[in-house]
Amino acid sequence: MGLFLSTALAVSAQPTVYIPTAADGATASSFIDGLCIGCSVTGTDDVVGRRQDAARLVVPVGVLSSAGIRVDLPASESANTRAGFVIDDPNGLLDVAVIDRVTVRTYLGATLQESRSGTSLLSLQLMASGLSKVTFRARKAYDAVEIEFDGAVALLTEIDVRYAIITRPTTLDRIVALESDGATASGSTSGLCLGCVVDDLSEAIDLPVATAANLRIPLGIAGSATLTVDYGTMLPAKAWTGFWVSSDADLLDLAVLGAIRVRALNGGDVVGEASGDDLRVTTRPDGLSFIRFRTNEAFDTVSIRISSLIGLSMNLNVHQTLTVPVETASGLDEAPLAAAPSSPARSVAEAGIQLGAPRPNPAAGLARVSLSTDAATQVRVAVYDALGREVAVLHDGTVDAGTRELTLDGTSLSPGTYVVRAASGAEAPQTRVLTIGR
Repeated sequence: MGLFLSTALAVSAQPTVYIPTAADGATASSFIDGLCIGCSVTGTDDVVGRRQDAARLVVPVGVLSSAGIRVDLPASESANTRAGFVIDDPNGLLDVAVIDRVTVRTYLGATLQESRSGTSLLSLQLMASGLSKVTFRARKAYDAVEIEFDGAVALLTEIDVRYAIITRPTTLDRIVALESDGATASGSTSGLCLGCVVDDLSEAIDLPVATAANLRIPLGIAGSATLTVDYGTMLPAKAWTGFWVSSDADLLDLAVLGAIRVRALNGGDVVGEASGDDLRVTTRPDGLSFIRFRTNEAFDTVSIRISSLIGLSMNLNVHQTLTVPVETASGLDEAPLAAAPSSPARSVAEAGIQLGAPRPNPAAGLARVSLSTDAATQVRVAVYDALGREVAVLHDGTVDAGTRELTLDGTSLSPGTYVVRAASGAEAPQTRVLTIGR
């Protein structure tokens, strides 16, 4: 698999939302925990009835008790679905602080599977209707979901529970590693890496996407820096996994790819990895780049490592950790979560040009690269150094449909990392990383 550069990919699919109802076989029950004078639960059956109706949980201020509702589903739901409830404040808009008094749990039969509460573990999302959705991504299978509202020294004493909501990822859905879903991040350095830094780790597993973890290796230092993200759940095989990253420049310096390695792990064991020319890259106009590879086995952890390069310092910002469980990336939703949509990507076939991997690579002198086109077209193939300067032009003009060999004489070039780039008008450019050695 070669390096692939395109614009950001457009949204083409959304997760499937399931609302359990009595008509489907779902049932609702209520509970009050402890001796609670003034606590009440009304309209329990409305949670699995019509959406415009609601149950109401009332817990007076300062009471050390709680009230809740459990919805038993007609069938079990798998891990990686989002479980929760749509809620409302009968007296106005919900304040974010209410989430600190809400707990959402999942069960499999009578066995508690998972429990999330508070702003650090639950996701609170305001819907277009003015209602709010409080959910978390389940890491275990379940067949019941429960919401509990406890007493506290606060003005809010009651909430309305509209319905339970299950969000099932489609085969086109993104899986973003978020701390609120149980993901964790860690960093490490190796070698004689004085001044190497892996910091702001949590920024790689939270929102907004504008913030980022940072990996740095000073000029002249031999070593590596690694960021590791544990999703906290098993992810499927045959998925694209990687990171949204940026460099200090507006666009990711493609020469850096030769010093980047992305790995997938399962229980600490490496089950797949890619680096350099084996990484696929999608770059947005604002400079964010999704670097990834396709896994062959299931995994629960991914890591990104940068290594030192001769004559270059390394500085990489990691904005988001993302997995796309699909067969092909072209035309699917790979844009970072909360980022503005961009223009649709073009696949290699749609672009009409394809640049083969340089050979040999590394090269001590002559290097050859194949250029394929599906129709007669104007193509410019040029070579750039690590600073982005054009150092050679392999072709600039019209080519007929078919495949031809282009040759680079690298004897006059200094040892280092170079980028071969083929562009044809407004089509997505094709790029390859080439190392010149002696």
